[in-house]
Amino acid sequence: KLEKLKIWYCMGLESLPTGINLKSLDTLSLVGCSRLKNFPDISTNISELHLDKTGIVEVPWWIEKLSRLKWLDMSECINLEILPSRINLQSLSILDLSGCLRLRSFPDISTNISRLDLSRTGIEEVPWWIEKLSHLYSLEMNGCNNLQRVSLNIFK
Repeated sequence: KLEKLKIWYCMGLESLPTGINLKSLDTLSLVGCSRLKNFPDISTNISELHLDKTGIVEVPWWIEKLSRLKWLDMSECINLEILPSRINLQSLSILDLSGCLRLRSFPDISTNISRLDLSRTGIEEVPWWIEKLSHLYSLEMNGCNNLQRVSLNIFK
């Protein structure tokens, strides 16, 4: 039973085979697969998903089906522009979107987030609802050149 799958820097990889829905897969890491444009169709049992440095443009709405997802790393996805309006994954505690230069807005996310990295994104403002993230202990927003406003609520 395969629990971890790492496919790193396979520049020619454009997609995963349809039906790769491996029930026992806990960690999927497709780091540096720059031709991978679409979010992979994966098992709902996944707890770690590392898609850093891929060519993904959009995170699909069905990400909410990944109810066990604890760590989502999409850092350096330079084509990423669109996130679903809500990423309400109760188990999600680490979200890394650093280096997603085209990402301008940020959706409502799980209140269980503890680490959030929005460094080097196109984010223009820190959302007002950030105060709801009662478990948040690390927020990184280094090099956000478009950042215009930070809500005072971030310090509550």
